[in-house]
Amino acid sequence: MNAGAQTRAIVALLVAAVLSSLTPTTADADDNAALPETLLVLHDSVLAHSQPKISAALPEVDVRYLGFPGVRVAAAVDLVRDNRHLIGDKVIVELGYNYFQRPNRKLFRQDIDALMAELGNVDHVIWMTVTELSKRLWVVNQELRRAAHRWPNLQIADWSPVTLADTSLTHEDGYHLNQNGSAVFADFVRGHLNHASDWNRIPTGRFRISNSGAGHQVTGWAFDPDLGKPARVRIVVDGKVARRVTATRDKAAVARTLGARHGVGFVAIVSLSPGTHRVCIEVNNFDGLQPVSLQCRKVRVP
Repeated sequence: MNAGAQTRAIVALLVAAVLSSLTPTTADADDNAALPETLLVLHDSVLAHSQPKISAALPEVDVRYLGFPGVRVAAAVDLVRDNRHLIGDKVIVELGYNYFQRPNRKLFRQDIDALMAELGNVDHVIWMTVTELSKRLWVVNQELRRAAHRWPNLQIADWSPVTLADTSLTHEDGYHLNQNGSAVFADFVRGHLNHASDWNRIPTGRFRISNSGAGHQVTGWAFDPDLGKPARVRIVVDGKVARRVTATRDKAAVARTLGARHGVGFVAIVSLSPGTHRVCIEVNNFDGLQPVSLQCRKVRVP
């Protein structure tokens, strides 16, 4: 190879090296592709000094903030209603601390549902659990987790264990984040936005019931996309558990549609006395909360 050819080869290698350094890796590209273009953060005073850290952790995202110290969920409903132009592709909710007595569950549940109704067109709403330093805040988190069963676009991000495990993240009150806590919170948010953290999705299923010689046969399928194994099904008759069964039977077409790599079908026999009965199927949810009711049917036995 002559000197001119060697020079051209060296230049080509240098250009290729520079271009490769400017081109994101596949993992980086996928990570950035998962992030939203716009993000709304609904917050109270806990995040009062964390906004710069969150924005710095998400430089490619247009982050908007909406909230004020002391805001409750009911007030946030009006805030969102009056500032719809700020609603982003995804929404982070950091609310629930400002209940100085144990909240009325029914009213708090209504407030959560009112806010989620305002965010109904958002594909992904991530609600942070509050730091459980009291019974009242435990109630708040219980209602948040239950709301995820009512709103398919709601993901509950368990922030409480993070702050309980490391008190250096907050000021002396145990709630408000310091600089270190703000940085950890920002990374926590990013992990949920790019789906690095699991999303508790709602189980699904269907069934039919028919008369058989040994009683009434309940046949169907059930699937929990987060469980990784066959779902545990409870057959409930008139409010009482009549049978428990695991959905291990082969239903290839249904499993293929759902993306399940295991059985999703089940069959069980239940005894029904003469009269009208309400038969339901429930699936145990992987997060340890109350089983999720999937479907109910009325059955009349002559």
